[in-house]
Order: sequence, then structure tokens, then C-alpha cells
Amino acid sequence: MESIIPEFINIESTIDGLYREAAVKLCITDTELRILYVILIGGGSCNQSSLYRKTGITRSTVNSALHKMRNKGLVGLEKGDGRNVRVLLTDSGEELAANTAGRIIAVENDIFAQWTDAEKEQFLSFNRRYMTEFAERIKAL
Repeated sequence: MESIIPEFINIESTIDGLYREAAVKLCITDTELRILYVILIGGGSCNQSSLYRKTGITRSTVNSALHKMRNKGLVGLEKGDGRNVRVLLTDSGEELAANTAGRIIAVENDIFAQWTDAEKEQFLSFNRRYMTEFAERIKAL
């Protein structure tokens, strides 16, 4: 059997590129889009530390973007539980999130709405399996 890696990498990089293209069309950086996306699906706020994990973006890049977004009046920071810092959308941030990340989420929801429940579960199941097995093997490197 021929390796599926080239097609997998092509699919993965194309999808990443489409998110970057969407950010450009929506006049924000791809980092801002990812941050707004995570905060929006979190109900308008989230712990700053969860942004690193859920966006896959480095701590320094997230912190730099949050600083810029705070200066633009898009997000606020407040003390959370323990050492956590909560990131909250301001009114301006909520509006921007709805008009950017919200539009991307709507596109994703429209696509998944066309799939059967079985197709959605199969998609998630294969992706979870790949992620889990890949993580285990990376730990063993």
C-alpha cells in the first residue's frame, strides 16, 4: 500500500491555509482569529493558559497578541482561580468575534450539518485515534 502521508499533509496544510486565508479576508491576523475562536466557543471568556493549548500557538505569541488586542480594547484580563488569568471579550471584542470567528464557526457548522451522525462520529473517532497514537509515539521519541 502506498503511503497516505503526502495526501494527509496536503489536506492538513490546505485546511490550515484556508483558516489563514479566512483571517486575511476578515482583516485580522490568524493568531487573533484563533484566539477569538477559542474565546467565542468558550462562551466569551477562557483561561489564558487554555489559549496556548487550544490554539496550538506558543505562549509568547499568544501573550503578544493578547497585549495588542487589549490595547485595541478587544479583550480584558482579570484574575481567575489560583494563578489563572481569565481573558474576556469586551463589547468591541464580542462584536469582532461574532463577525470573524463566528462566521468561521457558522461555515463549519453548515458543513457538519450536511453529514450524518454516523459520519460525524467516524470523522471524530479517526481523528481522536490518530491524535492519541501520534501523541504516544511522540512521547516515546
